[in-house]
Amino acid sequence: MPTAAPTNISATASGLGIAVSWSAPPCGQVNSRAGLTGYEVRLRSEGIEWRSVGTITNASVMSVTITSGIIMLVVYELQVAAVNGAGVGVYSSSVTASVVTTVGEIILHSLLSSECVCLL
Repeated sequence: MPTAAPTNISATASGLGIAVSWSAPPCGQVNSRAGLTGYEVRLRSEGIEWRSVGTITNASVMSVTITSGIIMLVVYELQVAAVNGAGVGVYSSSVTASVVTTVGEIILHSLLSSECVCLL
């Protein structure tokens, strides 16, 4: 499995989700003849256990936008690990992001996605 984590991790608010991007770990630390097969992204909020948001099975894809389970105003901690045929490598250092959205954006998103949103 990879012995080095992806580098240059960044996470920013993107609409109603969090956009995460990274760079591949150094080539000499992938530890596989086949090279990287993808990446594993995980997140957590304060006091909550890490949860995987999915494995990206294309090593050339180095970004993802997470929308499922993201709650506004909650600060999330995110990490990324490289994956090869031997398994998931070490995770990167953590980065943080939070989604701050206006009421107008919530209503627009609701109308575009046909979801019912109740504002109290």
